[in-house]
Amino acid sequence: NMQENYVYVSGNAETREGKQFIKLPTANISDGHIHIKYDSSENKFKIAAYAPTVLNERQLQLSSGGNVHWYDLSAESRMLLNGNTMVIFSSML
Repeated sequence: NMQENYVYVSGNAETREGKQFIKLPTANISDGHIHIKYDSSENKFKIAAYAPTVLNERQLQLSSGGNVHWYDLSAESRMLLNGNTMVIFSSML
């Protein structure tokens, strides 16, 4: 459940706290593995990957530091993190 305009999806080793951190019960994904934001100017959700991520069967280019690659998230999206953790994104937009 996304309660902020910007969230980080991490594994259970994530030490940061707050509503913007979604911690999955696995050690198989990185801290801040993916970032998801709501872009109000486009009325869309977007995703940036900082570790291996497949979005709807498409490998995403990795972001690093200030070099961020944003991709649109469709209303129903499947993300495979590190080849072994599935995250399903669903939006009511």
